[in-house]
Amino acid sequence: MHRTHDRLVAPSRALAGVGVYVLNERGHERAFPLPDVISDDGWVDGCFTGAERVVVDAARSLVRPPGTVRAHLRRRIRVRRGNRELAALGRPGRALRPAALGALLAGRQVSPLDAACYLAVLAADRLLARLRGGATGWGTDAGSRQQDPARS
Repeated sequence: MHRTHDRLVAPSRALAGVGVYVLNERGHERAFPLPDVISDDGWVDGCFTGAERVVVDAARSLVRPPGTVRAHLRRRIRVRRGNRELAALGRPGRALRPAALGALLAGRQVSPLDAACYLAVLAADRLLARLRGGATGWGTDAGSRQQDPARS
């Protein structure tokens, strides 16, 4: 499931969900103040074109995927809600195309089982987001985060 998702979003990965982004003073003035949205990183991402973004290869950030399907679903529902909020503010996100999943399968980058699991979770998160309506729980996955012992 994670392998499929990562390979689908990697070609168009933006600031959202990468772990860290840094803005200079002009960039900060452009993105802030933030509106009250779940997807604050998505908002910041939408403030800049692709040509205005620079990936610093030497910089590293560790982003762990959720450890369970339940945690992944909570995260996906939060992402879906955040994307809806941004769309309501005139900032629609990038949609994943079914053809992209077909290309991954055809190129044997993911297995049929990986693709089926990904589609099942995608269907479940859409259904759960609809059933839960406007409820806006954060849905963070504390299980994939480790506390720094030095900060305890």
